[in-house]
Order: sequence, then C-alpha cells, then structure tokens
Amino acid sequence: SNEAKIGLVVLASIIVAYLGFRVMKDEPFFSSSKTLYTKYASVDGLLKGGNVYLIGLKVGTVKELQYIPQEDSVLVLLNITEDISIPVGSKAKLVVPNFIGSSSIEIIKANNSRMIEWGSFIEGINERGLLDGLTEKGASMADSVSVSINKLNRVLSKAERLKEDDINDTIGSFKE
Repeated sequence: SNEAKIGLVVLASIIVAYLGFRVMKDEPFFSSSKTLYTKYASVDGLLKGGNVYLIGLKVGTVKELQYIPQEDSVLVLLNITEDISIPVGSKAKLVVPNFIGSSSIEIIKANNSRMIEWGSFIEGINERGLLDGLTEKGASMADSVSVSINKLNRVLSKAERLKEDDINDTIGSFKE
C-alpha cells in the first residue's frame, strides 16, 4: 500500500540523515571513539573538528573547546577514532598553522610501558609558531632597517646635489 511505501521512504530518509550528520561531525559509524582531555593557555586558532595526529597519522579530531574562566585556559576534548595506545606521560602539542591552514594537535608519545586510561587528561604544550619568532626578531630587524634607510638617504641627498649638466654629460657619454 502507499502508506507502507511512504513509511519506508521516511525511515530511509531518517537513517541517511543520521549517517550524514555522523560523517559531517567526523564520528565513526559503527566503532566507538575514545576521549582524552587537555588544557592550553591559548589555542591559537584551533577549531572544533581540527585534526589530531600521532606520528603524522590522523587518529582523531577535536570534539569540543571550552573556556574555563577560573583558570583562564581552554579545555580541549580530543575524540580518538583509531585503535591506538598512548603511553602515560605523553603530551598533546598544539601545532600552529603556517600562513594557510588551521591549528592541529600532535600527540607526542612518551617512553613508558603503562598506557593512559581513556577519559583522562594529557598534558598540553604549545609549539612556537613562525610569527612568534618574527615578532621577537622584529626589534633588531627594525634597527637594521633604520640604519639602512639613513645610509640610503645620505646617498640620495648627495646624488641630488649633482648638477643637471653633469648628469646630462654622463648620459651623453653612455650614448656615444
């Protein structure tokens, strides 16, 4: 009957929508994911859905970011989707992006035989970014640029003093 067909279409639509939302949220269909928590003083552009890597292999995503006003820090929930073991003492390094891209987290394994229990905290560390290094060198670079500009101004002011006839004679000698 038509009612049964409509009911099956609606049921199929609900299932497809559910699976589609899981794909969009980067959650696995049939396997369970494991969680880890970490904290950072600054997340430097880390977004929900950002990738979590272990030795270059994507092992999960950032599930949630939550500001903690009492500690002035950000709690990050990591959703680990791969079947991996992480040793106790490992760290979650926040990797800042290049000029393009977004921040990600790289898990740095410790040398330990005991493994972290899922749902526990892992120490978060920040990586120094390219722009941080440029900011520190900015003052010394500004002094060098200032000296160079002063020298260039002196040279140009001497060139300005040359008579127009001398310049015309010089150009004329090149033409011959």
